[in-house]
Amino acid sequence: MKEQSLALATILLVASLALAACGQQESESGRIDLTRLGTEEARLTAGDLFASVEYIPLETRPECLLGSTSIMAVDDSNVLVWQGNDVLRFGRDGRFLNKVGTTGNGHGEHGATRSARYDTGSGTVLIATFDNRIFRYSLDGEYLGDFKMPDNGKVPQTFRVAHDGNLVCEMRDYKEEGLDVWLQVFTPEKGELLLSRRIYTDGETVKRSMMKTATMCSTPDGTWMILPFDDWAWCYTPEGKTDSLLFDRGSYSPSRELCENWDNSEELKQTKYQIDNMVGTEKHFYLEVPTKQGGRDVLVDRRTNRVVHNHYWRWGFEDKGHIRLDGFSEDVTFWPFISTGRDGNLLAALMPIDLFAGEDRQTLRKKAQNDYPLDDDSNPILVIAREK
Repeated sequence: MKEQSLALATILLVASLALAACGQQESESGRIDLTRLGTEEARLTAGDLFASVEYIPLETRPECLLGSTSIMAVDDSNVLVWQGNDVLRFGRDGRFLNKVGTTGNGHGEHGATRSARYDTGSGTVLIATFDNRIFRYSLDGEYLGDFKMPDNGKVPQTFRVAHDGNLVCEMRDYKEEGLDVWLQVFTPEKGELLLSRRIYTDGETVKRSMMKTATMCSTPDGTWMILPFDDWAWCYTPEGKTDSLLFDRGSYSPSRELCENWDNSEELKQTKYQIDNMVGTEKHFYLEVPTKQGGRDVLVDRRTNRVVHNHYWRWGFEDKGHIRLDGFSEDVTFWPFISTGRDGNLLAALMPIDLFAGEDRQTLRKKAQNDYPLDDDSNPILVIAREK
């Protein structure tokens, strides 16, 4: 009997160890290890990643000259650029088409722009204002309606348009005893609440003197959101559910005190791994991690969750650390600002034309998709890369 009990105990012990190992393996499959960014560097080239790269100079007329801009969206026919309170629409050939929406106080006019997004499914441009209203316009600029975000006492932050056309929004609830952050999903026509999930809570009293909102991106498997002071990324899936993934930064993960107190901004840059921008495709996550004097570009293989490109670069130095583009000098490098395409393998960014100097500009002229002038240093160059 004693031997049978010992054998049974041994079997149970082995089984429990096996289950523990399986559980650890399952948890590891949902974890991206960023704890060694400062010690293990690796670099890929454009030839390693991209099957093709397009160079599209944007038209330079007085009514469409661009200054401080963000590439907002690209589809088969349109390029949308957000500049100040305006959304400008170009064709995929670089030709300026029209401005979308009008700033003002009249009917169909919107106030100061807080953020702007494009719903590729419906062809609708959505502009969010600082009074938490969402204005809807057609690509031609026709006013389609607006609504007030139903905040329910919470503070709306950034938002994205999901693949089903719904709006995925970061909502914060600042209380005396701490902060709650919610991932909420609304309909794009009237702002009806479809889903609400609390993704972060703390009991910390923080002197807030600056605001860092969540980083969000859309991929074929859903719309992702990660807070600057939390390692968990949350995804609103095409099935209307939520999923999560751990971006493990270990002791390098910044606290909310660092992210929301301006007095700590230098420490935040020097010692912590912020994720300032995240771009996702079917195969990769592209992460921008700022530092005091430059930044770190990080590329994660989504099939293995391994970091495959990790390089530190400094402002003012020739080595920018981005993905070097074939045919140009080492100064001409690319890092995506958005992903696009229904198959999730297109990446896009606006690159300043003065980056292409000397022989690089001549090379650009040979590669350019149109014959717009390149000698007035006006509008940026739209670069679209297709992953292999």
